[in-house]
Amino acid sequence: MLDQYRTQIDQLDDQIMNLLNQRAKIALAIAKEKQRNQRPVVDASRERQVIERLSQQNSGPLAHDALARIYHALIAEMRRLQENAG
Repeated sequence: MLDQYRTQIDQLDDQIMNLLNQRAKIALAIAKEKQRNQRPVVDASRERQVIERLSQQNSGPLAHDALARIYHALIAEMRRLQENAG
C-alpha cells in the first residue's frame, strides 16, 4: 500500500512540476508586457488577490497559512524570473 501512495505522490509531483513551469512561462510573458508598458515587476495588490482567492477556495486539509506560505514562495520565484527576463 505504501508503494501505491508513493506512486501517486510521484505522479502528482510530476503534474505540479509541469504546472509550475507553465505558470513560469506565463510569468515571463507578463514580464515582457510589463517591460513594454514600463510597469514595475512587483504588483503587491495582485499578489494579495491571488493568495486571498486561493485561501477562500481552500477546503483543506492544507491550512490557510501553509497555503499562503507556499504561494508567497511561488510568487517570489515568479517575480525573480520576471526581474531577470530583461
